Amino acid sequence: MAHVVSTEHVTLTLSGGATTGSVNLTKGQDLSKCVPVVTAQYGGNDDTDSKAVELDFAAGPDRLTGARRVGTNDVTLEIDVEEFSSDVTIQKGTFAFSSSDSDSVTITAVSLTKAYLRFYYQFDAAPPDTWNDIAIEGRLDATTTADFERDAGGSTDLSGTFWVIEETGLSNWTVQQVAWDLTDAETISVAIVTAFVMAKSFLVSSYQTDVADDDSDEGAVVIELVNADRLRFEREFAANVVTGTGFLVESDAADFNVQRGSTALADGTLSATEAITMVDLDRTILNPIQNPGFGPVGSSDTFSSFDMDTVYPAITFNDAEELLVSRLDDDADCRYAWEVVSWDRVQGTPLPRGLRSWMDLA
Repeated sequence: MAHVVSTEHVTLTLSGGATTGSVNLTKGQDLSKCVPVVTAQYGGNDDTDSKAVELDFAAGPDRLTGARRVGTNDVTLEIDVEEFSSDVTIQKGTFAFSSSDSDSVTITAVSLTKAYLRFYYQFDAAPPDTWNDIAIEGRLDATTTADFERDAGGSTDLSGTFWVIEETGLSNWTVQQVAWDLTDAETISVAIVTAFVMAKSFLVSSYQTDVADDDSDEGAVVIELVNADRLRFEREFAANVVTGTGFLVESDAADFNVQRGSTALADGTLSATEAITMVDLDRTILNPIQNPGFGPVGSSDTFSSFDMDTVYPAITFNDAEELLVSRLDDDADCRYAWEVVSWDRVQGTPLPRGLRSWMDLA
């Protein structure tokens, strides 16, 4: 049986001062089995209280909801909703920082070699808009806890929603939870892991940092799989420490296939397209790799005080053979890493237009 029953792409826009919004789902999904995967564009200044959007699901009608504390800037979120099968157990919970820099949430016991974590959060009004405040690392430190932490220099209260995704009905997945870091002298580091198959693996990662400003050349990190035994982390300027956690999910069966790449946007360029091998859009997601809570991060060469918009792109499917990578601020060179994850079909799923056989997607 396939691990994913369906995927659906939706767009959620918060504009005109709106602090909440929703978008309806159309496939009759079981919301208790759904998880959102997000990329986003942010306009305006660096006020992260208006950029960070906490996501959840609601019924009557079935929809995905978003909430932020302040409506200063426009936000457009491109969201792929994954609906998992009975072979995958989903735990949803909430976390919060109130005059603190961490939260440990009790969950039902999971197998740490079968589970990974996604999460999204919102900030209280008027945060300092610095990387040590907004970058949150999520981990599974024990079988019964989901742990969230930022640098001790952070000060803003926040609340978030998380999903723990665990394979329980089959034995195809192997998950490696990988700790990684960049020292204050490093612009590049690698983490060596147990060898994996690149085309059968995807990565979900997050990090915290003591960067106490909004400069994306210091705080924005590109995270990617570069060889069959290592993860790579890169930023433009070495000034402070970054520590992170990655969940490397591998399948030893015909469960999913992965295409990956990276896109560079030069100073003055807002968008670019990337060709991919044809996929079934009803069973495929764009995985941004990075999960800092409100979008993928790209490395940036800018020192501008209005630079965070440059490193958060929306990445969407133009069609079954092309990606569009776009941002709203083009004042810096940036590079973004991405993965296209195509889940195996449920028996009886019709072929995508233009395919004569499912082997054409192999």
